[in-house]
Amino acid sequence: MRDLAKLRALRGPERRWLVLALFAMPFVSAGCSILGFRRLHAVMARWPRPRRALVLSEDAAASCAQRAAKVVAIAALRGPVRATCLRRALVLWWLLRRYGIETELKVGVNRDGGTLHAHAWLEHLGKPLNEAEDISLRFPAFERDFGASPARVS
Repeated sequence: MRDLAKLRALRGPERRWLVLALFAMPFVSAGCSILGFRRLHAVMARWPRPRRALVLSEDAAASCAQRAAKVVAIAALRGPVRATCLRRALVLWWLLRRYGIETELKVGVNRDGGTLHAHAWLEHLGKPLNEAEDISLRFPAFERDFGASPARVS
């Protein structure tokens, strides 16, 4: 019952994001497995074309991005597919890109007792959206923006 109350509390744009995220998550999950990250990212970068950036203040864009991250987390946890961090970050990247909000897809690694661990997250204006503030300390990130358009990646 609590989940239903949370769903009712979502506003109009958040409900649309939830539907889009629930729809996109299985396709992104399957696409990562079938196509691999690079080809899936190229397809997602082309469709649909990103809208022109909305005229939002930095604070409004940051608030919008944070709300979208929470909605994508709901879709990742409650949807038909339990998404990994990379798949969740890709869906959020795609969703925000559709609304003209620029983000960076970060990938970081750490070594714990000889085991290598990797993690992916999204940042907006240098702040993590779908993770704790200290994520880049726990998983030092590569310099590359993995969410950059394929043409912009060097």
